[in-house]
Amino acid sequence: MLAADALQGRHAVWLYSVQSELGTPVTPATPLGLGTGSIDSQSGQRRLYGLGNWRPLFIKPGGSQVAFDGQVAVCSSDFLIDCCSRDANGSLPYFTLALGYKDDADSPTRWAMQVQDCKIAQVELSLDSGDGSNLLMLSFSGVGGLITEVTSLDPVDVAAMPFGEFECILTKGGDAHPAKSFRLAVANNVRQRRGIRGSAPANFKRGFIDQPEGQEEVTGEVVRYIKSGIDMQAASMSGSDLVLSCADLATGTNTLVITATGAQYGAERIAPSMEDDTLYTTPFEATGVTFA
Repeated sequence: MLAADALQGRHAVWLYSVQSELGTPVTPATPLGLGTGSIDSQSGQRRLYGLGNWRPLFIKPGGSQVAFDGQVAVCSSDFLIDCCSRDANGSLPYFTLALGYKDDADSPTRWAMQVQDCKIAQVELSLDSGDGSNLLMLSFSGVGGLITEVTSLDPVDVAAMPFGEFECILTKGGDAHPAKSFRLAVANNVRQRRGIRGSAPANFKRGFIDQPEGQEEVTGEVVRYIKSGIDMQAASMSGSDLVLSCADLATGTNTLVITATGAQYGAERIAPSMEDDTLYTTPFEATGVTFA
Protein backbone atom coordinates (compact mmCIF):
# COMPACT_ATOMS: atom_id res chain seq x y z
CA MET A 1 0.00 0.00 0.00
CA LEU A 2 1.29 3.45 -0.89
CA ALA A 3 2.10 5.72 2.04
CA ALA A 4 0.54 8.73 0.28
CA ASP A 5 -1.47 9.61 -2.78
CA ALA A 6 0.45 10.08 -6.02
CA LEU A 7 1.52 13.66 -6.71
CA GLN A 8 0.37 15.39 -9.86
CA GLY A 9 1.02 18.72 -11.56
CA ARG A 10 -1.85 20.35 -9.68
CA HIS A 11 0.07 19.82 -6.45
CA ALA A 12 3.24 21.60 -7.64
CA VAL A 13 4.62 24.96 -6.50
CA TRP A 14 7.15 26.69 -8.84
CA LEU A 15 8.55 30.06 -7.64
CA TYR A 16 11.57 32.39 -7.81
CA SER A 17 13.05 35.48 -6.16
CA VAL A 18 16.06 37.61 -7.13
CA GLN A 19 19.14 37.53 -4.89
CA SER A 20 21.10 40.59 -3.86
CA GLU A 21 24.39 38.76 -4.35
CA LEU A 22 26.03 35.40 -5.00
CA GLY A 23 25.80 33.02 -2.05
CA THR A 24 22.81 34.73 -0.39
CA PRO A 25 19.58 32.85 -1.13
CA VAL A 26 16.15 34.40 -0.63
CA THR A 27 12.77 32.79 -0.12
CA PRO A 28 11.15 32.28 -3.54
CA ALA A 29 7.84 34.14 -3.63
CA THR A 30 7.00 35.01 -7.26
CA PRO A 31 5.37 32.67 -9.80
CA LEU A 32 7.19 32.16 -13.10
CA GLY A 33 4.04 32.01 -15.22
CA LEU A 34 1.53 29.46 -16.43
CA GLY A 35 3.47 26.36 -17.36
CA THR A 36 5.89 23.81 -16.10
CA GLY A 37 9.58 23.18 -15.53
CA SER A 38 12.15 20.85 -14.05
CA ILE A 39 15.28 20.76 -11.93
CA ASP A 40 18.07 18.24 -12.40
CA SER A 41 20.57 17.93 -9.55
CA GLN A 42 23.80 16.56 -11.02
CA SER A 43 26.75 14.98 -9.21
CA GLY A 44 29.19 15.16 -12.14
CA GLN A 45 30.26 11.55 -11.59
CA ARG A 46 32.86 9.95 -13.85
CA ARG A 47 34.18 6.43 -14.39
CA LEU A 48 37.83 5.76 -13.51
CA TYR A 49 39.68 2.94 -15.25
CA GLY A 50 43.11 1.44 -14.65
CA LEU A 51 45.49 -0.29 -17.04
CA GLY A 52 44.31 -3.83 -17.65
CA ASN A 53 40.78 -3.08 -16.44
CA TRP A 54 37.83 -3.16 -18.78
CA ARG A 55 35.45 -2.28 -16.00
CA PRO A 56 35.75 0.95 -13.98
CA LEU A 57 37.61 0.62 -10.70
CA PHE A 58 35.79 3.59 -9.22
CA ILE A 59 32.90 5.90 -9.92
CA LYS A 60 33.87 9.24 -8.41
CA PRO A 61 31.61 12.29 -8.09
CA GLY A 62 32.89 15.45 -9.73
CA GLY A 63 31.66 19.03 -10.00
CA SER A 64 28.06 19.37 -8.80
CA GLN A 65 25.41 21.73 -10.11
CA VAL A 66 21.67 21.91 -10.75
CA ALA A 67 20.34 22.31 -14.29
CA PHE A 68 16.86 23.79 -14.66
CA ASP A 69 14.45 24.59 -17.47
CA GLY A 70 10.92 25.84 -17.92
CA GLN A 71 8.21 26.41 -20.49
CA VAL A 72 5.58 28.97 -19.53
CA ALA A 73 2.97 31.24 -21.06
CA VAL A 74 4.13 34.80 -20.40
CA CYS A 75 1.75 36.56 -18.01
CA SER A 76 3.78 39.67 -17.18
CA SER A 77 7.17 41.28 -17.68
CA ASP A 78 8.36 40.33 -14.16
CA PHE A 79 10.48 37.23 -14.79
CA LEU A 80 11.95 38.61 -18.02
CA ILE A 81 12.99 41.87 -16.34
CA ASP A 82 14.00 40.30 -13.01
CA CYS A 83 16.04 37.32 -14.23
CA CYS A 84 16.61 37.52 -18.00
CA SER A 85 17.84 41.12 -18.38
CA ARG A 86 21.43 42.28 -18.10
CA ASP A 87 22.34 45.43 -16.20
CA ALA A 88 24.35 48.35 -17.61
CA ASN A 89 27.57 46.38 -17.01
CA GLY A 90 26.30 43.34 -18.90
CA SER A 91 25.73 41.23 -15.78
CA LEU A 92 22.80 38.91 -15.18
CA PRO A 93 21.26 38.62 -11.70
CA TYR A 94 21.49 35.56 -9.50
CA PHE A 95 18.16 34.24 -8.26
CA THR A 96 16.74 31.48 -6.07
CA LEU A 97 14.43 28.91 -7.64
CA ALA A 98 12.14 26.54 -5.78
CA LEU A 99 10.05 23.54 -6.74
CA GLY A 100 7.79 21.80 -4.27
CA TYR A 101 4.62 19.80 -3.79
CA LYS A 102 1.67 19.99 -1.42
CA ASP A 103 -1.03 17.38 -1.04
CA ASP A 104 -4.75 17.92 -1.57
CA ALA A 105 -5.15 19.14 1.99
CA ASP A 106 -2.62 21.89 1.10
CA SER A 107 -0.69 21.19 4.29
CA PRO A 108 1.93 20.22 5.10
CA THR A 109 4.37 20.55 2.21
CA ARG A 110 5.21 17.02 1.09
CA TRP A 111 8.62 18.14 -0.12
CA ALA A 112 10.26 21.24 -1.53
CA MET A 113 13.71 21.94 -2.94
CA GLN A 114 15.39 25.33 -3.20
CA VAL A 115 18.23 26.10 -5.63
CA GLN A 116 20.32 29.21 -5.05
CA ASP A 117 22.72 31.14 -7.29
CA CYS A 118 20.77 30.42 -10.48
CA LYS A 119 21.48 32.21 -13.74
CA ILE A 120 19.64 32.17 -17.05
CA ALA A 121 21.72 30.70 -19.88
CA GLN A 122 19.15 30.47 -22.69
CA VAL A 123 15.86 32.28 -23.36
CA GLU A 124 13.42 31.83 -26.23
CA LEU A 125 10.19 33.76 -26.78
CA SER A 126 7.76 32.62 -29.45
CA LEU A 127 4.36 33.67 -30.74
CA ASP A 128 2.55 31.96 -33.60
CA SER A 129 -0.79 32.99 -35.03
CA GLY A 130 -3.51 30.40 -35.27
CA ASP A 131 -7.19 30.35 -34.39
CA GLY A 132 -6.81 33.35 -32.08
CA SER A 133 -6.08 31.33 -28.93
CA ASN A 134 -2.28 31.04 -29.21
CA LEU A 135 -0.21 32.55 -26.39
CA LEU A 136 3.18 34.23 -26.11
CA MET A 137 5.43 31.44 -24.82
CA LEU A 138 8.73 31.52 -22.96
CA SER A 139 11.29 28.71 -22.77
CA PHE A 140 14.33 29.14 -20.54
CA SER A 141 17.19 27.12 -19.12
CA GLY A 142 20.20 27.63 -16.90
CA VAL A 143 22.26 26.33 -14.02
CA GLY A 144 22.06 26.82 -10.26
CA GLY A 145 24.25 25.98 -7.30
CA LEU A 146 23.51 24.65 -3.83
CA ILE A 147 20.25 22.73 -3.59
CA THR A 148 18.64 22.36 -0.17
CA GLU A 149 15.41 20.97 1.19
CA VAL A 150 13.00 23.49 2.70
CA THR A 151 10.21 22.65 5.10
CA SER A 152 7.51 24.77 3.47
CA LEU A 153 6.76 26.45 0.17
CA ASP A 154 3.54 28.40 -0.09
CA PRO A 155 1.77 28.55 -3.47
CA VAL A 156 1.36 31.94 -5.13
CA ASP A 157 -1.22 32.32 -7.89
CA VAL A 158 -0.42 34.06 -11.15
CA ALA A 159 -2.11 37.47 -10.96
CA ALA A 160 -2.46 38.24 -14.68
CA MET A 161 -3.63 36.35 -17.74
CA PRO A 162 -1.09 35.43 -20.44
CA PHE A 163 -0.76 37.49 -23.61
CA GLY A 164 -2.72 36.20 -26.61
CA GLU A 165 -1.73 36.66 -30.24
CA PHE A 166 -4.46 39.31 -30.69
CA GLU A 167 -2.89 41.39 -27.90
CA CYS A 168 0.52 41.71 -29.59
CA ILE A 169 1.76 44.18 -32.22
CA LEU A 170 5.00 43.83 -34.20
CA THR A 171 6.85 46.83 -35.62
CA LYS A 172 10.22 47.25 -37.34
CA GLY A 173 11.93 50.62 -37.34
CA GLY A 174 8.71 52.12 -35.99
CA ASP A 175 6.62 50.86 -38.92
CA ALA A 176 3.90 48.21 -38.81
CA HIS A 177 5.38 44.79 -39.52
CA PRO A 178 2.52 42.24 -39.43
CA ALA A 179 3.61 38.61 -39.32
CA LYS A 180 2.40 35.05 -38.98
CA SER A 181 4.92 34.21 -36.28
CA PHE A 182 7.75 35.69 -34.24
CA ARG A 183 10.62 33.99 -32.42
CA LEU A 184 13.43 35.56 -30.37
CA ALA A 185 16.31 33.62 -28.80
CA VAL A 186 18.96 34.93 -26.40
CA ALA A 187 22.13 33.00 -25.54
CA ASN A 188 24.04 34.43 -22.59
CA ASN A 189 26.99 32.02 -22.81
CA VAL A 190 27.00 31.54 -19.05
CA ARG A 191 29.71 29.23 -17.75
CA GLN A 192 30.45 27.69 -14.37
CA ARG A 193 33.88 28.79 -13.18
CA ARG A 194 35.73 26.30 -11.00
CA GLY A 195 39.17 26.41 -9.44
CA ILE A 196 41.49 25.46 -6.60
CA ARG A 197 40.10 27.15 -3.53
CA GLY A 198 42.08 28.93 -0.85
CA SER A 199 39.94 27.45 1.94
CA ALA A 200 37.38 24.69 2.26
CA PRO A 201 33.79 25.89 1.65
CA ALA A 202 31.20 25.22 4.33
CA ASN A 203 28.79 23.73 1.79
CA PHE A 204 28.48 23.12 -1.96
CA LYS A 205 31.92 21.54 -1.59
CA ARG A 206 32.06 20.25 -5.16
CA GLY A 207 30.33 23.27 -6.64
CA PHE A 208 31.39 26.10 -8.89
CA ILE A 209 32.90 29.37 -7.65
CA ASP A 210 30.63 31.64 -9.68
CA GLN A 211 28.83 31.92 -13.02
CA PRO A 212 30.20 34.66 -15.28
CA GLU A 213 28.18 35.45 -18.38
CA GLY A 214 29.83 35.71 -21.77
CA GLN A 215 28.89 37.52 -24.94
CA GLU A 216 25.20 38.02 -25.62
CA GLU A 217 23.87 36.49 -28.83
CA VAL A 218 20.42 37.60 -29.99
CA THR A 219 18.84 35.79 -32.93
CA GLY A 220 15.35 35.11 -34.15
CA GLU A 221 12.98 34.60 -37.01
CA VAL A 222 9.92 36.31 -38.44
CA VAL A 223 7.50 34.48 -40.73
CA ARG A 224 5.25 36.70 -42.89
CA TYR A 225 2.65 36.38 -45.62
CA ILE A 226 4.43 39.01 -47.75
CA LYS A 227 7.99 39.56 -48.93
CA SER A 228 10.32 41.64 -46.77
CA GLY A 229 11.38 43.81 -49.68
CA ILE A 230 15.00 43.66 -48.52
CA ASP A 231 17.76 42.95 -51.02
CA MET A 232 19.85 40.26 -49.32
CA GLN A 233 22.64 40.79 -51.89
CA ALA A 234 22.90 44.55 -51.42
CA ALA A 235 26.34 46.13 -50.97
CA SER A 236 25.44 47.06 -47.38
CA MET A 237 22.77 46.04 -44.90
CA SER A 238 21.25 48.08 -42.08
CA GLY A 239 19.31 47.13 -38.99
CA SER A 240 16.43 48.65 -37.06
CA ASP A 241 14.62 47.88 -33.83
CA LEU A 242 12.18 44.97 -34.04
CA VAL A 243 9.57 45.51 -31.32
CA LEU A 244 6.83 43.19 -30.05
CA SER A 245 4.41 45.17 -27.90
CA CYS A 246 1.90 43.27 -25.75
CA ALA A 247 -1.02 44.67 -23.76
CA ASP A 248 -3.72 42.76 -21.89
CA LEU A 249 -7.06 43.83 -23.38
CA ALA A 250 -8.94 42.89 -20.23
CA THR A 251 -7.18 45.41 -17.98
CA GLY A 252 -5.12 47.62 -20.28
CA THR A 253 -2.52 47.94 -17.51
CA ASN A 254 -0.52 44.73 -17.88
CA THR A 255 2.00 45.34 -20.66
CA LEU A 256 5.22 43.90 -22.05
CA VAL A 257 7.56 45.38 -24.66
CA ILE A 258 10.24 43.14 -26.21
CA THR A 259 12.83 45.00 -28.28
CA ALA A 260 15.46 43.35 -30.45
CA THR A 261 17.73 46.35 -31.02
CA GLY A 262 19.36 46.85 -34.39
CA ALA A 263 17.70 43.73 -35.82
CA GLN A 264 18.99 42.88 -39.28
CA TYR A 265 17.51 40.28 -41.61
CA GLY A 266 20.16 37.98 -43.06
CA ALA A 267 18.13 35.73 -45.34
CA GLU A 268 14.68 35.20 -46.78
CA ARG A 269 13.26 31.75 -47.43
CA ILE A 270 10.20 31.48 -49.68
CA ALA A 271 8.08 28.34 -49.33
CA PRO A 272 5.14 28.01 -51.76
CA SER A 273 2.40 25.60 -50.77
CA MET A 274 -0.16 23.75 -52.88
CA GLU A 275 -2.81 23.87 -50.16
CA ASP A 276 -1.82 26.69 -47.81
CA ASP A 277 -0.38 30.22 -47.79
CA THR A 278 3.00 30.99 -49.29
CA LEU A 279 5.24 31.99 -46.40
CA TYR A 280 8.32 34.21 -46.27
CA THR A 281 10.73 33.34 -43.45
CA THR A 282 13.38 35.88 -42.47
CA PRO A 283 15.95 34.97 -39.81
CA PHE A 284 17.54 37.93 -38.04
CA GLU A 285 20.37 38.84 -35.71
CA ALA A 286 20.27 41.79 -33.32
CA THR A 287 22.78 43.84 -31.37
CA GLY A 288 20.85 43.48 -28.11
CA VAL A 289 17.52 42.87 -26.40
CA THR A 290 15.48 44.70 -23.78
CA PHE A 291 12.33 43.83 -21.84
CA ALA A 292 10.07 46.50 -20.40
